[in-house]
Amino acid sequence: MRSIKWRFVLIYFLLVLAVLLIVSTSIIGRLDSTLTNDRIMSVKNQINSLLSSSSYFSGELLDENIRGIKASLNERRFSDTDDIFVLSSEDFETIIASKTADLSTYDGQYAYNIEELNVALIKEGYAGIEKSIILENYETGIRSAHLVVPITGVDNKVKGLCYAIINLDVITKTLQSAKRIIFDSGLIALLITIILSYFIASGITGPIRQVTDVSKKMSEGDFNQRVEVKSNDEIGQLSSMFNQMAVELKNNIQRTELERAKLNTIFNQMIEGVVAVDKFGKIIHINEKGRNLFGVKEDMPLSDIELNLKTLGLSSVNFQNPFTLAGEADFVLNDKNYRILYAPFEDKDLNVGGVIAVYQDMTKERKLEDMRREFVANVSHELKTPITSIKSYAETLMKYPVDDETAKSFLTVIDNESDRMAHIVRDLLILTTLDYKTEEKKLSPVSINELSHSAVERMKLMAKEKNMSIYEHYEDSLSVLADEEDLLQVIINLISNAVKYTPDGGVINVSTSTDGINNYISVSDNGVGIKPEDQKRIFDRFYRVEKSRSRALGGTGLGLAIAKEMVNSMNGDIRVESDGRNGSTFTLKFKAVKDNGEA
Repeated sequence: MRSIKWRFVLIYFLLVLAVLLIVSTSIIGRLDSTLTNDRIMSVKNQINSLLSSSSYFSGELLDENIRGIKASLNERRFSDTDDIFVLSSEDFETIIASKTADLSTYDGQYAYNIEELNVALIKEGYAGIEKSIILENYETGIRSAHLVVPITGVDNKVKGLCYAIINLDVITKTLQSAKRIIFDSGLIALLITIILSYFIASGITGPIRQVTDVSKKMSEGDFNQRVEVKSNDEIGQLSSMFNQMAVELKNNIQRTELERAKLNTIFNQMIEGVVAVDKFGKIIHINEKGRNLFGVKEDMPLSDIELNLKTLGLSSVNFQNPFTLAGEADFVLNDKNYRILYAPFEDKDLNVGGVIAVYQDMTKERKLEDMRREFVANVSHELKTPITSIKSYAETLMKYPVDDETAKSFLTVIDNESDRMAHIVRDLLILTTLDYKTEEKKLSPVSINELSHSAVERMKLMAKEKNMSIYEHYEDSLSVLADEEDLLQVIINLISNAVKYTPDGGVINVSTSTDGINNYISVSDNGVGIKPEDQKRIFDRFYRVEKSRSRALGGTGLGLAIAKEMVNSMNGDIRVESDGRNGSTFTLKFKAVKDNGEA
């Protein structure tokens, strides 16, 4: 990272350099102009003095006094480095006299043929213009000033020219010496500037660097860092304010993190799925329950979640219509029922930023509601038949005279139907007791071999009436933790069903077994069997495989439901196996009890 300190140094350096360049350029330029003008003016004064003091230049024609002009020219003390030429009138434009530094002779030569002379300047001189120009030889680099002074007669008519080539080498050397002095002085000034600016910049950037270092550590989570206040100037005030800001920031972040932790805990521990979408339909937040609900992986970024309003069950939401942004909706996903409660939220500009939806799993409630309705319907249906029979026979007895035998027959039907109603009510009371019993049953070790044998003994008479055989197969010393009375009732219920739904002369097998972990009680028959589609609901209340036959056999449709509830209350399990044609096998499973009586 480039430090601002070096920028300060560079700025100071460039500033001083610019000042030095401007000042030195101005000084050198002014010195050059002054020295050059003084040099030209000196030669010009000498020429004017020559023209005014020598009588050889006063004639009408300069050609008549060539010798005198040459003599006067040589007598004058012009610099040995300068070249002086006297040109004749414009009619001839020849050099009539000269004095050169290299002692060359140009007398009698045509002026325009001499390379050293500037033709344009000569023409301006013949036009009566006194002028000087600065020329530089690009091959040698030598500068020279060219001066032309018209020689006029009494009528002010130009009768010749005095042309001077003034050597400026001395001035050039003087300027070079001055430049060297200025350059050396400038280097010293720049060096001093660099040193001073470095220390000045360090005094400014040092506290700034410290603030930067502290800010970096604070960005990494260390809010205990503070800046050392070394002065009472603006930098010191900045450091003090920064420290105060750090304290406030630490307190605010702690408060924010606390609130955030609370909200995240609440948000993630909610049993409802929560999804937030922006006004473009993009997911901007989803809790763990929501991810599980829609099958979104836990580590999947929000930007990669491909869910839209339709798949979220919010197809009725239209961000162009504010009346659609709040409400309730029913939603079915993966065979589960959900109630969606959704409402809009605002962005930082207090405009609608999107919608938050809460998904409540209503599957159990819907199932319970359906079961309640079905239960009420089944109870009504089961009670309707005996009540109708009782009422019809009772009305007949009250309205019409009947003989004793008929009356006895009617009363027998009424008694049977009353017993049937009593059985239904009794079974319902048992189920209600099982449903609302808050205290756990006190379970104790029970020998399932003895209990199964006791149940068989009680059912032998019923089986004998249908000429059926009951066979027993027990493994030695198998015990489970159970309520002896309830388990006996369950086994009797299973054997009773086997007797009822097995044709005369059938066979029933009652057995016990173990796998070392669980003990099993099985009741199997060779009756009509149970179809696979019926096996799923056979333990539901009031469910019958063959309703008409079940009623004819005196069943209430609650026996297996009661058995399942009782087994569950004893931490056991009941299941059925049947191919739908050749009998059924009901199996009770309980944890095996060890010798010390523990399961």
